[in-house]
Amino acid sequence: MSTDNHSQATQSQPADQHGDSGTGGIGCDLREAANELLEQTKGLRAELAKQAREHPLAAFGVAFAAGVLLARALRR
Repeated sequence: MSTDNHSQATQSQPADQHGDSGTGGIGCDLREAANELLEQTKGLRAELAKQAREHPLAAFGVAFAAGVLLARALRR
């Protein structure tokens, strides 16, 4: 009787939020960090698009210079 009661009590307890292995919390933290990084990236992309619309010649110049530098670096 005590064995059956113990197994039922164990099964009726709520599961740990982070899982039994202790690594589930790391997964949650990584997902939260990834979501935060994604939001920051979206904001940066919107700001860059705004700057490129406001200053198209400067945006072209920066892109051209970056292309030249990248081509030189890849040739070596």
